[in-house]
Amino acid sequence: MDYIDRIEKMGACEEAIDWLREKNYKSLATAWRYCKRGDWMLWLVVRVGLTDERHRQLVLTACDCADLVKEYRRPEDREVLEKVISTARAWTRGEATLEEVNEAAEAAGAAAGAAAEAAWAAEAAAEAAAAAAEAAEAGGAGA
Repeated sequence: MDYIDRIEKMGACEEAIDWLREKNYKSLATAWRYCKRGDWMLWLVVRVGLTDERHRQLVLTACDCADLVKEYRRPEDREVLEKVISTARAWTRGEATLEEVNEAAEAAGAAAGAAAEAAWAAEAAAEAAAAAAEAAEAGGAGA
């Protein structure tokens, strides 16, 4: 069994497996070097086994990464993201449960979903306005 089969048996997403099969790197180390998906890499690290201390370090590193992008988010999104980060950091100190971390993460996911839906609605409205303007222009040109 090669490394791709092992990762597939671990339950990796279909997109990751397709990428690995398409690239067909000779080793996991090479695939790791060229992978641009940090989420896939974190998923794998967690599944291959971590000591409690390394798990805490990994969570803190993920929090540090999230802190880096926080300033690029909308203010209302930043609040939710800060809650997730602070809850995760509290977990590493033994001050929050995994249930609390999961609840904060679910709230962040819901906020992100709502923001995406609002963006899609705005894009649809803009496209409808552009189409209406073109139609009005075409109608005015013939008058």
